[in-house]
Amino acid sequence: MEKCFIQMRAYNDEKTIKRAIDSVLMQDYPNVELIVLDDGSTDHTGDIVKGYDNPNVHYVRQQNKGPAGAFRAIVAETLRRADENDYIFSLDGDDFYTRRDALSGTVKRMKEADANLWNSAATEILFCSLTPVKNIMVWLKGWHAKAKPQT
Repeated sequence: MEKCFIQMRAYNDEKTIKRAIDSVLMQDYPNVELIVLDDGSTDHTGDIVKGYDNPNVHYVRQQNKGPAGAFRAIVAETLRRADENDYIFSLDGDDFYTRRDALSGTVKRMKEADANLWNSAATEILFCSLTPVKNIMVWLKGWHAKAKPQT
């Protein structure tokens, strides 16, 4: 079965990160991994994430690089872990899923529609891609080269 990777970027989200993580862990989809990228938080965000004793919750900390730097870092980390047919979702540390079937329902609808990209606020999904991870990686390498800051 394909895995759902949830990319969660966090910065000083100590007040909301637990609710966000719990909303991922309550999903009825059976194969989920959560990657939390802490973009240099100065509060207790990291302590809260590290408090989860769950092998499917991964914590990565970096020096603060801002939203674009955090996006590039979490995508790189996800692609390092994901196989080419896995699903990739994004959920920020101050957001949460309101339904237990948010992932399974979206995956089902994507398969039925033979969709490569799905963006649906109605299912509380911010971003999801069923495009094979290899294709995402090729696209992102091109995007990353174009997105480097000009000095």
